[in-house]
This record gives sequence, structure tokens and C-alpha cells, in this order.
Amino acid sequence: MSLRRDQLPAVTPLRFPAAFVVFVVHAWMYFKGSDRLTFVLPQHHLAAGVEFFFLLSGFILTYNYLDEFRRPTRRAVWNFYVARWARIYPVHVLTALAALPTTVALIRQGHIHDPAAVAVTHLFLVQSFVPITSSGVNAFNGVSWSLSVECCFYLVLPLLIPALTTGSRVRRGAVLLLVLAPWLAAVAAVLGAFTMPVWLNAYRLPPVRMVDFVVGILLGLWWCKRNPGLTVERGPVGRATVAEVAAVVGLGLWGWECARIMDGSPREWAVAWTGVYLPPFAVCLWVFARGGGLVSRVLASGPLTYLGEISYAFYMIHIPVFLAFIRYGGRIRFLSWEWKWQWAAVGVTTFALAVACYHLYEIPLRDRLRKRLSIRKPVPQPVAVPEAPARRAA
Repeated sequence: MSLRRDQLPAVTPLRFPAAFVVFVVHAWMYFKGSDRLTFVLPQHHLAAGVEFFFLLSGFILTYNYLDEFRRPTRRAVWNFYVARWARIYPVHVLTALAALPTTVALIRQGHIHDPAAVAVTHLFLVQSFVPITSSGVNAFNGVSWSLSVECCFYLVLPLLIPALTTGSRVRRGAVLLLVLAPWLAAVAAVLGAFTMPVWLNAYRLPPVRMVDFVVGILLGLWWCKRNPGLTVERGPVGRATVAEVAAVVGLGLWGWECARIMDGSPREWAVAWTGVYLPPFAVCLWVFARGGGLVSRVLASGPLTYLGEISYAFYMIHIPVFLAFIRYGGRIRFLSWEWKWQWAAVGVTTFALAVACYHLYEIPLRDRLRKRLSIRKPVPQPVAVPEAPARRAA
């Protein structure tokens, strides 16, 4: 499958800040608790880092596969599914096994009532559809629920791109409204139109989170329309730098103001999935995808690009590391340490394991699976040209 040659070098590094924000949220929950002596963590707002992941996924996949999926073929769709599966599943299995001791302990303590069913949901990555009130909803590696959501996105992308790029405007608008209907209904429930069932967790439900992915797709479609070539015509460095700084400062001010307005509100729990942060995220993504400024040049440097590349492993490994320190840290009295040293220990360990996982497991296995399972493009056979009959000797 042919991909675009211009890979938007300032975009990949954006993955690591989003992953690190999620790390901070979970580190606070596991090791800081309700201690408010140092600072108050706007947990629900920082959890919107996952929203950026989904937005970025829709944008990048549209940017890379738009030409293939305007009129999708079986080979293109199959190879896309293989590439996505090889990208996420091996690390998912590895981190689930790493969290297995804690899950077994929960089963023995009676916190998980149907371990076989829980294992099946995680094995097939459908745990995001499990009601939040079910036992074992956070079994194994808890953050893998986002992979379950991503899998739903991957399944519908070959259908969404042609549906949103062909046909009349009325037809495309109807498709868009149909796809976003679950999210609109969930937002209406948050605003008091009706009562949302207690078992429903809109934060994890793929039909609700589809808004993040679809906004990314629309942003990708607009990008490819504005930049139909394989490279981007960038303007003056000074103007691009101002735009990049303004985008980052705007995101910070947006988050600060949202946290101030929503502080203490009973609806604050919903800011991570209702789309509140989609506008500043989309602006940042667009600005840094265009690049050309000094901030983009710094982001595109080798070290920061590398952080973006290992961000998936970092994101997936951090919960098993937390669980291991909590379960086995008694030998070094880990739970009695100050929270900042606990954070440092789990952070360094997570980073080191992410580097090892990326080089020794994730990339080799991903490349091997893609090579073995992908359908290769048929090689055209050369047409045989009949030789001219030899002349008779005079």
C-alpha cells in the first residue's frame, strides 16, 4: 500500500506529550491520592489527552490512506487491517501478560466474578463495550480500553472515507449526522435532556468517542484538499513560528479557562469526551502538520521524534509498571516513599522498558507480521515478444 512521502515530521513528536499527560493522571491516582497540599490536578481535563490520540489517529490515517480508500479494493482494506493489527496487538498482549499477576490476585479475592468472560473481552479487544458496572472492567492492562475503541475506528475507516468523499452534500451530511448521533445523544444527556443509564460509560464507548476520530478524518480531508500534492508549501519561518507559539499558548489558556469555569461543576467529569478540547487540539494539529516554524523544527529533531515513536509502548507499559511497584515494592518500602520519588521511579522504569519494548519486540514483530500477512501487489509479467524469423543465408 503506497503512503504519502511527506510524513509531517512535527506531528509524530506530539504523541509523547499526550501519553505523558495520561501517565501523570494515573500516577496521581495511584500514588498521590486525594492529597491537595501541593497542587490540585485537573484530572478530567488532562484525561483529554486520549481525545488527542483519537483525533490524531483520524487525521494521520486519512492523510495516509485517502487515495487508497476513495475506491477501496479488497487488497487495500486487508493490508490496512493487517498493518493496524500488527501495530497495536502484540504490545497489547505483552502488557496484558505483564498485568496478569495483579488480575489473578483480583480473581482470587473475588473482585472479578467471571474471569473467563473478562479474558475473552480483552483478548478480542471488545472491553470498551463492557458496562462500567461489570466486575473486571479494569482487569489486565486498564488503558487497553482505548485500543478497543481504536479497533472500532479502524473497522469503519474504509467505509467512512468513501461515504464522506463521494455522493451529494445531503448524502454526506446524513452520513455524518448518523455517525455522530450517539455522541450527540450523550451530550444531550449531560446537559440534562434525559438521564444516562448508570451502567453506560460514555468516556469509553466507541460510538460516542467516534466524534474525536471523525473530526480527525474531516481535518485530514480538508488538509488533503488544501495540499493536494505530496509536499506542503510553507510560508515564512517567522509567521509560522508565531502561529505555532499562538497555538500552544491558546491550548494552555483554553485548558486553564475550562478548568476554572468547570471547577466544582457536576458536569466536569464529561469534559474529556464531550468535545470541549477538540477545537484547540485541531488547531495545534493543523499548525504543526503544516510546520515551517522554529517550534516545528525543534519537534522534528531526532530526540523528540524518537519520543513520539516510543510513545505507544510508554503509554501501554505504564499501568503494568505501576501495578508491579505496588505489588512487589514492599521489599524496598516503595509505598512509604514521597510521591515525587515514586513518580520518578515508575517514570524511569516505564521509559526504560518502553525503549526495550520498542526495539526488541514492537518493531521486529510488527514488521514480520506485516510482511507475512499482507497481500502483495501483483507484479506485472513481461510480455513475450516473438523473435523475428532468421534470414536465410544467401
